[in-house]
Amino acid sequence: MTPEEFFAWQLHQEECYELVGGVPVLRRRDARQQHDPATVNIIVSLHTQLRGSGCRPMTADIYDGLTFGPRWDPAGTPPEG
Repeated sequence: MTPEEFFAWQLHQEECYELVGGVPVLRRRDARQQHDPATVNIIVSLHTQLRGSGCRPMTADIYDGLTFGPRWDPAGTPPEG
């Protein structure tokens, strides 16, 4: 499943999913409470650093028609494109 297909599909689901390796995976309910403080700290820090740049940080809950280009491969293979 492509990211675009996933986001269109996710709009019609009652539960929250993540796209992992092209496969929708049900998101753990308790993960948000555990990760939320870290997310808040990162967003605040990024917001401060980006002030005046015209950019703003967003969480994974925001989808605004993003385009998806080449991906970075953690194994070190340069992205295609």
